[in-house]
Amino acid sequence: MFEITDSKKILKSYTGHKIQQIGKIRLPVIFKDREIYETFEIVDMEQDNIISGDFAESLNLVKRIDTIDTIEEIAKPNELSHDFPELIKTSGTLPGEYRLTVAENAKGVVHAPRRIPAAIKEKAITELRNMEENGYITKVEEPTEWVSSMVVALRKDKVRICIDPKDLNEVIQRENYPLKTIEDVIPLIPDAKVFSVLDAKSGFLQIKLEEPSSYLTTFNTPIGRYRWLRLPFGIKSAPEIYQRIMDQMLEGIIGATAIIDDILIAGRNMEEHDKILKQVVERATKHNLRLNFDKCFVRKAKVAYMGHVITDKGLLPDPAKIRL
Repeated sequence: MFEITDSKKILKSYTGHKIQQIGKIRLPVIFKDREIYETFEIVDMEQDNIISGDFAESLNLVKRIDTIDTIEEIAKPNELSHDFPELIKTSGTLPGEYRLTVAENAKGVVHAPRRIPAAIKEKAITELRNMEENGYITKVEEPTEWVSSMVVALRKDKVRICIDPKDLNEVIQRENYPLKTIEDVIPLIPDAKVFSVLDAKSGFLQIKLEEPSSYLTTFNTPIGRYRWLRLPFGIKSAPEIYQRIMDQMLEGIIGATAIIDDILIAGRNMEEHDKILKQVVERATKHNLRLNFDKCFVRKAKVAYMGHVITDKGLLPDPAKIRL
């Protein structure tokens, strides 16, 4: 049995629109072995039937979760540097010098310095000095054909210096090297049960630029012009250059792959995993790859990787990426 009640009132939809109610009806709703009565509002418009979250929970259509595992709970930072002390000695400078190729007859563009908010100006200048001391950038005194603007990003209390190479990117020729996705990686590790993720510190900044290419990356700052001695963020060919270097470094090591600066190691058991890990560490040490040990996770049953959680039972979304 069901009943219809003539009740007119104004409802408000989840989008904020007003909807005229012309009545309501109480109906039984059956799902599997559960039967529950619920009152439905009737409106004079085309509208999919909607049930509330509480009602969906009563029917066991959804299950409410009061707590959720974050990836920090899944995998704590490891003691990789303790297990492989040789990694501490790496310089963070990958072999070779790399060239940025621009189109023939490309005309340089010079940008004036951008204004920097007074609240972060001193921090930006301090960071420039630190980057110069670390060998990432160097002063430029002579005229240069290309001068990009400096971009300052503030993340918590840390200042990050980048450039805006919009005009330069228009004439840079791409490497056309294929980039990997998580869909490319998962089929390579079908029976894996033990995982590690190694994070390369400072990413592109481990790649040296040859001198002519370095001058292309000249940028304006409040204290004069600098050029990058390392491959800066923002250059459109940078991901392809880095992916090629990492693929060459890991070539021939079955069970190890990288998407840009994140190396994934996967083994069917601990013995196989550790054998792969040792090979990767040997290659990384030989290539002077510097790792961010605080972001490396070793010998785990599940690890966060490229917005997902890789487990021995398959691929799951990373809770940290979907939390409201």
